[in-house]
Amino acid sequence: MVDNSYEKETEINQINQDDKLDQKGFWRKVKRFAQMAGQQVLEKALILYYVYQSDQIPKRYKVMIVGALGYFITTLDAVPDIMPMVGFADDLGILMAIAGAVASWVSPDIQQKVDDKLAQLFSKESNDQQNNETLEIDEGSKLERK
Repeated sequence: MVDNSYEKETEINQINQDDKLDQKGFWRKVKRFAQMAGQQVLEKALILYYVYQSDQIPKRYKVMIVGALGYFITTLDAVPDIMPMVGFADDLGILMAIAGAVASWVSPDIQQKVDDKLAQLFSKESNDQQNNETLEIDEGSKLERK
C-alpha cells in the first residue's frame, strides 16, 4: 500500500493556506458532485460553510471547519468519491463530526441559507439545466457550470 499522506497534506495545505477556506474549490465540488453526494452530505458541508463565515465562531472551530471542508474538497480520499453509494461516506463522517462540534453556532439564519441552497441544488429545474448555466453561490456571486 502506498503512503499518500504527504501528497494529501500538500494538497490540503494548498487549499487552506492561513486557515482560509477555498471558496471556489468548495463551490466547484458542490456543483460537480451535488447529485452524487446527496442532500445529507451537502447539508453538513453547507452548514460548515456558512458557520465558517460567522464572526462569532472561535478561530479553533474555524480551523476545524477548514480541515473538514478541505477534506471534502480534496480529490484524495480514504474512499474515492467516484465510488457509487460509498464514495462520500468518509466525507459525511468527517462533516457530521465537525457539524456536531459547531452546532451551537447554527443560527436560524444560517439554517435558512442552507435550506435555500439545498432547494436550489436539488430542485427539478436545477437538475434539468445542468449544462451551460450558472450556480448562484452566495449573495449574488455566481460560478459558471462547465
